[in-house]
Amino acid sequence: MGTLPYGLQPLTSLTNPDLSSNNLGGGIPYQLPPNMQRLNLAYNNFTGAIPYSVSDMTSLTDLNLAHNQFQQGLNVNFMKLSALSSLYLQNNQFTGTIDVLANLPHYDIIGL
Repeated sequence: MGTLPYGLQPLTSLTNPDLSSNNLGGGIPYQLPPNMQRLNLAYNNFTGAIPYSVSDMTSLTDLNLAHNQFQQGLNVNFMKLSALSSLYLQNNQFTGTIDVLANLPHYDIIGL
C-alpha cells in the first residue's frame, strides 16, 4: 500500500520492476529510471495522467498500466519508444482522444 516515491531517476540499474497488485495509489512520479525495459504497474489504484517522461524511457519493451484509475488523455510520445512491443492500458478511465496511438508500428496493444 502507499505511493511510489519521487527521486527514482538515479536508480539506473532498475530495469524490470514488477509492482503489480500492490494497492499502490496516487500519481506516478514524473521522473522514473531511464533504463527501464519492462514496467508493470497493473492492478493498482494509480490516478491522474501517465507522465510524459515515460517518453524518455527509450529502452522500454513492455509497459503494463492496465487495471488502474488513470484519467485524462495519453500524453506520452509513443513514437519515441522504438523498443516498445507490448502496451497494456485496459480498464482505466481515460478521457479524450487516443490519437497518439494511431500511427504506432507493430505494438501488441491490449485493450483500452
